[in-house]
Amino acid sequence: MRPAMSTDCTADWTDDLIEALLTHYVGGAWRAPLSTDMADVPGVGARLVLAGPADFARAGAAAAAALPGWAALGLAGRADALAGVARSGAPAGAPGLALIAAAALPATALAPAVTGRLLAGAAVLLLPDPAAPLPALGLIRALHRAALPAGVVALLHGTADAAARHLDLRPHDPDRNA
Repeated sequence: MRPAMSTDCTADWTDDLIEALLTHYVGGAWRAPLSTDMADVPGVGARLVLAGPADFARAGAAAAAALPGWAALGLAGRADALAGVARSGAPAGAPGLALIAAAALPATALAPAVTGRLLAGAAVLLLPDPAAPLPALGLIRALHRAALPAGVVALLHGTADAAARHLDLRPHDPDRNA
């Protein structure tokens, strides 16, 4: 007979999820937002905090600080750092800060898009789909456990248009940015 499954993991994930919706992942840690704008998460009965200009600036500064060391690792070093997080996806694009809007990707393409950019030497700013943030939050948890250098990956709740405007970036569109 199998032992009863503990609900501690579920409770921890629920608490983590609520906290993740109310914070941003920047510089290797979950941080309090610098904006107070909120949005509903449809079908979940929760709200999330939207990133504002100062949040985007903080994520951009963390990425800029992390990029030289991340790029210096080389492809083999970055692959070692990402081992176990993803098993597929090809490097794409040039080093820099890659903006990936999860709403533009199916959930199954999210990890390859993010890890492919990381393998190529880019820092990644991930914007979860506000209607379905769980895949992006789960991926960030896995990347955090991989102990990537602080600032190499960030998660902000916000729109691709706002991020592109505040960081002068173009969102990763798999149909346009091969």
